[in-house]
Amino acid sequence: MNTKKKMLNKALSVFLAIIFMLFSFAVLGLNKSETVYAAQRGEVSYSGSGSLYGYTTNYVKYGGSFESQHRVYDGWHITAYDSYYSHGVTWYECWDTDDGDYYGWIDSSYLYFYSSSNSSSNSSSVTSYSMSPQSGYVNGNGVYGYTDNYVLYGGAQTTQHRVQNGWHITAYNYCYSHGLTWYECWDTDDGDYYGWIDSNYVSFYSSNNNSNNKQTVTVTVPVMVTVTVPVTVTVTVTEAATTPPATTVTTTATSTSIKDEEAIAAVTNKNDKDDGSTLDSKMFIIIAVAAIVLIAAASFIIAVVGKRSRAVQTPVDNNYNDNNYLNGVNNDSQVEELVFCQNCGTKRNNPRAVFCPKCGKPYGKNGFNQ
Repeated sequence: MNTKKKMLNKALSVFLAIIFMLFSFAVLGLNKSETVYAAQRGEVSYSGSGSLYGYTTNYVKYGGSFESQHRVYDGWHITAYDSYYSHGVTWYECWDTDDGDYYGWIDSSYLYFYSSSNSSSNSSSVTSYSMSPQSGYVNGNGVYGYTDNYVLYGGAQTTQHRVQNGWHITAYNYCYSHGLTWYECWDTDDGDYYGWIDSNYVSFYSSNNNSNNKQTVTVTVPVMVTVTVPVTVTVTVTEAATTPPATTVTTTATSTSIKDEEAIAAVTNKNDKDDGSTLDSKMFIIIAVAAIVLIAAASFIIAVVGKRSRAVQTPVDNNYNDNNYLNGVNNDSQVEELVFCQNCGTKRNNPRAVFCPKCGKPYGKNGFNQ
């Protein structure tokens, strides 16, 4: 009995698995995704009166709202990287071949791909190879870039873009077709797509494309630079007021082929040697005049002090001889001098007084004597 139950369970499981597989195939038949592993190039083929659009991924793949991605026009070059079946239509996710703009998902009914099946000559397609971007220029006149359909898929000889001698190009792909090597080129400056250009009219900026295989070598050579520096040295000597007006001696010297510091030192030493005797004589005059001024000032002070001093002879008690010096008394003549306070100028009335009664400061020997 257990064996029959096990067999029934297995049969039921197989039946359910078959039902699930059939259901899955039905769903995939309605919406299925197909990855285009090799990018397909072509163009928009639409001659209708209305507008043609590419649509969003949300609408095409996930059943979202009907929303357009980008408007496209007949003849525009597209490159498809992925396809998807939904809403009863096969869609291709497309980008602009020339400038890379994203167009979204376009109905396959309005696309024409460059392939051998579309070629009038029915020749087989060739393989293009990517390369490290190389920059160069067009070398020739009357040169054209040609379409993918002609170069890669053997279609009609259709030009993509005319180019002129000297135009800057950058190549990203190359192939061998119609007995020639072709480079797929874009404008280096503004990115315009030129199509496939015959390699005989392309010159790259690199040493391996130079027929002479010349190399550019940069050599660094040390160079000694000699600088001529004009130097002006000004020496100013200011003398006392009693001498003639101050004299300014200005010496200008130009050093040739010497460094800045050496130039200044050389010129300064030269000026010192030339003016040594002049400075010595002027210093002697300054010292002499200063001595005369000091002597005259000392004579004037002595004359004024002598005129104001008076000698008064009074008897002096020997009991305070020890304080005579402090009290302003002359020991030799025993004559008391008139003493005034050195701080406030008050006259001392008591010959024994040591401190001024008015300000309290000592008279001292430097009191004003008259």
